Amino acid sequence: MPIVYRPKIELGLCLLQPGIERRDIDIHVFTLITSLCAVAAIIIPSTGFLQDPRIAEIFYHASKRSLNLYRAEDLKHPTSTSIAIRYFHSGYRHAAGIRPRLWHDLEDAIRLMQAMRLYDEVSYRNMDYIESQLCRRLFWIIFTADKSAGILNNHPIALGGELFEGVKPAEYSKDLDDQPSFPTQELGGATLSILAGFNFNNDLWRAAYSVLAHIESLRNRFAHHETGDDQASNIPGLEDFSRLTELYITFEASLNSLHPSLGAYHTLSLSPSTFHFGQNTDGEPLPRALAVQRTNLHVSFQCLRLVIINAFASTNGQSRVLGSSALLLQKIGIAKEMLYIVHSSSLETLRLNGESCVEKIRLVGAAILELIDQHPQSPLASTARQYGNLYPYILAHLESKACDSLVEDT
Repeated sequence: MPIVYRPKIELGLCLLQPGIERRDIDIHVFTLITSLCAVAAIIIPSTGFLQDPRIAEIFYHASKRSLNLYRAEDLKHPTSTSIAIRYFHSGYRHAAGIRPRLWHDLEDAIRLMQAMRLYDEVSYRNMDYIESQLCRRLFWIIFTADKSAGILNNHPIALGGELFEGVKPAEYSKDLDDQPSFPTQELGGATLSILAGFNFNNDLWRAAYSVLAHIESLRNRFAHHETGDDQASNIPGLEDFSRLTELYITFEASLNSLHPSLGAYHTLSLSPSTFHFGQNTDGEPLPRALAVQRTNLHVSFQCLRLVIINAFASTNGQSRVLGSSALLLQKIGIAKEMLYIVHSSSLETLRLNGESCVEKIRLVGAAILELIDQHPQSPLASTARQYGNLYPYILAHLESKACDSLVEDT
């Protein structure tokens, strides 16, 4: 998530060194870095943080107290730092499984982003260049986080399609050259920036939201026909299906132009000059930053596929078009693809993707268990049982703190 300028991180880490006088500390940078450290400490395996499970909480409370010292000023004159701090606070709460007021910090970030009109390209005209690029990244990651909260956690979506009415949507950011780029074996050895995967993730969620928003629109349009006598009137027409199909194809194709290193089958090259058969599949392991992005993109993609086909099937008349057997086949296929992504990702990479990764895998696992329960006589049930046995095993290894908190509350 390249949403903080790297030199600012380095400056902030210097401020945490022993012997630094308080008068020398930039409070905004201090608040930002402690919020970033809180997220890092709770997600990165404990061996990276002196085996002290309290370190993340200490950083989090230090950041919250520091923010409280200048909150009123910050609300009047917000910057990219203001939004990033609240986004990291939200990320900490999510990873820690803190359920009360879980969305408070994300909602604060959304309000600041709206106040700054970061959804409107015009708002960037008079910004400092680096600040404008960070604000673009923060807008799109907040936009995506809003969709994730709505789609995965049933939280009301705050940033709907009407956000862009009458404005030119904010463009994506350009590379600031402050993050490392990674050499790749494909495409003549060109380097790959982590900004590419970051932008593709936003593309993916935008495409998924467009499909789901259209399905919801159809559902609302035809809801008042449900009790009528004219059965044809409560089924969307050809034009409706054509538009829905177009949006769904756009979603399915949203990752097609991914660099091969970020692809689901990342050892597969589509270039004849670098394609290899099975005996020559050994290659350099992906750099960790790219491996984390690859896992996030494809775990999200499979989870969103499941959400969309469930929504598609629940829309009046569309389950008849798809057919129950086709739906079961799609769910089995999604479960299999999800298992492949998990299988081809390290446990560390999965954990570094945080609680949202666990939620997506859990959602697919729950769908398979539901399939087994509701269709025990289906020929697909035996395959589903094989997959279903793996999901609890995988989830047990992902150390979900939110899952732990749910158990403690019951």
